[in-house]
Amino acid sequence: MVHHTKNESLSMADGLLGGLEDIEGPRDAQARLKSVLERLIEVEIDVLERSIPLSGSRPTYNDYWLIYNNTIERTKDIDFNNNDIAKLIFSVNDKGYGDNFSRSLGMFMGVLVHILTERNQKQGKRTRLYFNGKGITFNYLFMYTSFFDELVVENFNGRDICAWTSIYMYLPSSYSTRVFCRNISGGGTLDFAGSHGGVDQMIAVNIKDSSLKHIGSNGNIKQLIAVGVVGGANLCSLSNQGYIHDAILIDINGYVPFDNYNKKITVFNRIIGDITEDIVKHIDANEFICRETATKEQRRIIELARSLSGKPYQEVLKIADELYALRPKVPEGGFGRK
Repeated sequence: MVHHTKNESLSMADGLLGGLEDIEGPRDAQARLKSVLERLIEVEIDVLERSIPLSGSRPTYNDYWLIYNNTIERTKDIDFNNNDIAKLIFSVNDKGYGDNFSRSLGMFMGVLVHILTERNQKQGKRTRLYFNGKGITFNYLFMYTSFFDELVVENFNGRDICAWTSIYMYLPSSYSTRVFCRNISGGGTLDFAGSHGGVDQMIAVNIKDSSLKHIGSNGNIKQLIAVGVVGGANLCSLSNQGYIHDAILIDINGYVPFDNYNKKITVFNRIIGDITEDIVKHIDANEFICRETATKEQRRIIELARSLSGKPYQEVLKIADELYALRPKVPEGGFGRK
């Protein structure tokens, strides 16, 4: 696979992460990033040529680990960061590749996130990653990404962006994770996220097309915030008895929102939002709070969640921290119904 990297693709990404700390001066950064970018593209071409399944076999979670194992050795002497991954995304974004290659390419980006997080963790650092696509298309971006502290992805088009993230995550209880998607269209966003694993906070804001299906299946999500999720079967098939401790749901629309085809109930501790109780008839919730019955403090939570839509991402993360701190405490032993 030969990539044709356009100069304008790089210029689109310039300043993508402006305002972040510890970024080099313009001249040094430009020279270093060009070298790192070229080396990452070489790794990507080599790894994916050896990792893509044969035609007819879709890449899956097992292929993610194949890509991981092939990448970690090739990148051991490459000092890359959030900005380097962002440049790479703009350089090799979806240009009409075949489906298997697109899936593998999206997984490769997630593997880089995974490796960077591991490196920083060994140094006692948390990794807060931010990617602004500025409207480009990148199908399957970060699919199956399994190890990160905080992943913020906004302004992308494409199928299954951040789908299957945070799965099979057996992490120490002190290790917190957040996945945040905003202004994404294309369908499948965050599908199956948190399945057979867990995430402390999952946030979806302004998501178009059928998305957030099967989230938390056999998994554990401490807080789900969904604002402006529209079009299609959104938040459906929350199946196989997962647990979502706290859900803040604002402006959820679609032809069958919250329908549960498998009739296997996901258990919620609390649902708070501007939706009506009949919409969530397939969900088992210990406490359901709509706007009409909400207390002053609970209405404040609803408005805080609604404000996530239009603010700069730095402010959004502060609001997310506040909402997470306001979640109800789960009694010892959990809240699942026997």
